[in-house]
Amino acid sequence: MAQTFLNLAQGVTGTLPTGNYTSGIAEADQWRMNSDSALTGNATTVITSNLERIDTDGFGRLGTGMSESSGIFTFPSTGIWQIIFNMWARATSGNTIEMVGAKIQTCTDGSSYDDASLGYTNIHVALSYGNASPQFIFDVTNTSTHKVRFAFRHNGNVTFQASTSANYSHMTFLKLGDT
Repeated sequence: MAQTFLNLAQGVTGTLPTGNYTSGIAEADQWRMNSDSALTGNATTVITSNLERIDTDGFGRLGTGMSESSGIFTFPSTGIWQIIFNMWARATSGNTIEMVGAKIQTCTDGSSYDDASLGYTNIHVALSYGNASPQFIFDVTNTSTHKVRFAFRHNGNVTFQASTSANYSHMTFLKLGDT
């Protein structure tokens, strides 16, 4: 039986682009809360402290990684970044339904933050758990003005779970490519 092959290059003209092209993820980093945060009332609480780069169980970072100051994360380079925020929470009192949420808040002007992505869940009884994992693809065109921070949304007595040895409430940063 004869085989026929299609010559895909036949009749193609032009110049291939040149440049520094890479394939795959260029940066990968993870941070976590290292201390529980007990919150009450109906509010949004921005995370400003008790954050650490993950450093256990064979953690591996790719590239330079993120920098953090008072809960504000700075990107090491421009590009298209995937941001994932995983939040774990526990209701701490009563048999009421507690609404809890996680927010990714981005900034493109160096100072004004907007809700970019939100994830919510309800916890129905005391000492039960819930989680939410909002994600956002962020086009970082300027590392001086494009920042990200994270916040909890709550309407009752809730403890957001954390640890220094395992990932409970944590953030993942992946640079997917150039902008």
